[in-house]
Amino acid sequence: MMGGMKKKLVIVATSGLEEQANLLKGLISANDDVEGQTVGTRDGEVEVVVWDDKHFEANKNTLSSEQNVFFVGTSKRVMSEINALEYFEKFSKFGIKIFENGNFAALIVENRDTPNDEYEQFYSYCEENQKRIKEKLELHSSEEKLNGKVALASTLGGSLTKAVDLAYGARSFVKGFSNKKKVINQKYLAGVQVFYFGHMQSFLDN
Repeated sequence: MMGGMKKKLVIVATSGLEEQANLLKGLISANDDVEGQTVGTRDGEVEVVVWDDKHFEANKNTLSSEQNVFFVGTSKRVMSEINALEYFEKFSKFGIKIFENGNFAALIVENRDTPNDEYEQFYSYCEENQKRIKEKLELHSSEEKLNGKVALASTLGGSLTKAVDLAYGARSFVKGFSNKKKVINQKYLAGVQVFYFGHMQSFLDN
């Protein structure tokens, strides 16, 4: 962090996706780096706020060129900004799509039913990601720090431990595969998780 300047991030949540946006805010705000290893974003280097799309539309002209914007979901109010972004294939699968261009990025999930076989693959993918994340944390964390993260989950809605469980505990709160809205919400949670752990710091450093 040069000269003490923090990165500034605005997360724009469209209606119904406030939980996912606040999960991402919680992940970024949590002190989750372990033993010199950056987990997601570097601790203490990002100032983050959550806006709804109405607030973004009213205030987008006040944003500076140094601020990053991450859209969670889409609507008519933000579609023109998202249309200017490029599809980021590396982090896009199962109808979960990431777009990025400069200081702007977006997470969008296709509004469609998920066939049973695709849901099985999605669930396995989430389980594997969960395993990798937990292995990384266990590798670089002392027992005291790991216990601290578990305690943190009870007080921070977007903490690291709760985020892992929330994003990847898929079957516990979906009865069957036909509940389209809940499956889409799961995919948004997984997308937030994957982008945070896999690319958020690089996005902020651009």
